[in-house]
Amino acid sequence: MKPQHIVFYDGDCALCNRFVLQLLKWDRREKLYFCSLQSDYGQQTLREHGRSLSDFDTFLYLHEGRLTEKSTGVLDLLYDLGGRWRWVSGMRILPKVLRDLVYDWVARNRHHVIGSNNSCKLPKPEWKRRFI
Repeated sequence: MKPQHIVFYDGDCALCNRFVLQLLKWDRREKLYFCSLQSDYGQQTLREHGRSLSDFDTFLYLHEGRLTEKSTGVLDLLYDLGGRWRWVSGMRILPKVLRDLVYDWVARNRHHVIGSNNSCKLPKPEWKRRFI
């Protein structure tokens, strides 16, 4: 069975990896799966959706057969997490162009501010099955 909710992230980005670890803690229903954009499956998914195979500056969220990106992807993900995160996903009322301006600024500067990963913190053993 193919997972229905997959978070694609830049495996070399410290901010992205921290976000993934936080999502693992927040996702009590274990709905989310995770995949590095640099992995074979990540590259295959990028190819299937006509995306650049070398641009890792975007967050992608595959859910219910749809691939969303940037701020919309993050807000869709938060909505799917449920609970208090549904309230945060209400930021969708802001114009997409403004949300994505903020998103793009963070994406451009994340390696300078947070850094890159030479190695990632290993997830808890019970989380390993949720990585593709």
